[in-house]
Amino acid sequence: MKLSKIKSVLLALAGALILAVLCFGLVSANGVKAYADDGDGVSLSGYQGKNFVYSAEFTPADGNAKEAGLVFGAADDLTIYWAAIAGIKEGKVILLHSEDGQLKTADYAFDAGETLKITLVMNEEIAKIFIGNSDVAVICCKLDGYNGGKVGQKLNGGFTVSNVKFTDIDIPEGNIFCNGYDVLKVVNLTDGNRKLESGEYKLENGILTVSPEYLRTLESSTEYVFRVVTSFTDLDFKITTDFTSVTVTSSVEKYYRDDEVTLELSGNIKVHKLLIDGKECKFTQQEDAVKISSEEIGSLSTGSHNVKLYTDKGRPETTINVSEKVETVSEPVIKSTHVWLWIDLAIFLSAIIGYVAFSVISKRKKH
Repeated sequence: MKLSKIKSVLLALAGALILAVLCFGLVSANGVKAYADDGDGVSLSGYQGKNFVYSAEFTPADGNAKEAGLVFGAADDLTIYWAAIAGIKEGKVILLHSEDGQLKTADYAFDAGETLKITLVMNEEIAKIFIGNSDVAVICCKLDGYNGGKVGQKLNGGFTVSNVKFTDIDIPEGNIFCNGYDVLKVVNLTDGNRKLESGEYKLENGILTVSPEYLRTLESSTEYVFRVVTSFTDLDFKITTDFTSVTVTSSVEKYYRDDEVTLELSGNIKVHKLLIDGKECKFTQQEDAVKISSEEIGSLSTGSHNVKLYTDKGRPETTINVSEKVETVSEPVIKSTHVWLWIDLAIFLSAIIGYVAFSVISKRKKH
């Protein structure tokens, strides 16, 4: 084959490729393919999104552009999917389901002819739809039972698509990718909305990791929900603690109310807090022995009480039994007064006197 013919073939192939790109509006960003369909269609990428941040920019090519949006949680055959739709002509943002129809709508004044950015944050079954660069969600809705699926675009036609970005925010270790946003605070929602200190988590390369040392202060084998408050939006994630907790036992079976209680730990682990029936109490610790003063025990009612320790290795619990102290009272010594003796003698003498009198009277009558 001559060089001129080879050039002609290469040029033809290149032209065909360019034409295909122009016809389908193919854009690739972070590995996500976006298709601008000519008709009212849906095109999917290969991503199985469950917790993610997904965004794209849609530019109306003419005055016929009506609506554009992001599809997510879609089945391969598109029998089921959700979509975040911007209705340009209607002036509405719509969250819809392919079978259930519109789930939620919100009014929004779109700028005619300008590029429209739609951002969808799907996080722990909560869908948030953002328009433009605003950090306030236009729609926020819980999708019960949402379990992920493919993502893509739904277009009415008359749009070009650009700057498509898809970020999976799940990290296999149970932490979270913050998508480059500034982290303002981290809160343990399960543990009474406790705000984590700076040393209890770290942020490297956009990945937020909760400190293993902090996790070991929680309940063992328990799922905790954390919330990262970022400069853009809140992101939730779950961590299940995986360690063997220290154990605690009471040194004796029963205590009296004026006794000091001694609890024994299975290891020399620092105790930070002690609760009795949910109320914080003072204590002292000497290595693996924890002592509760008699004053604290004296304030308790008789019966069984739950004791919970907050330690560097779990939050073990035990039960203590408190009883009233039984005092042995000796019988008082009663001095002998011989009262009963004198009574007995009086009765006996009365009987003798009566008998003698009776005998005298009987003899007189006979004479």
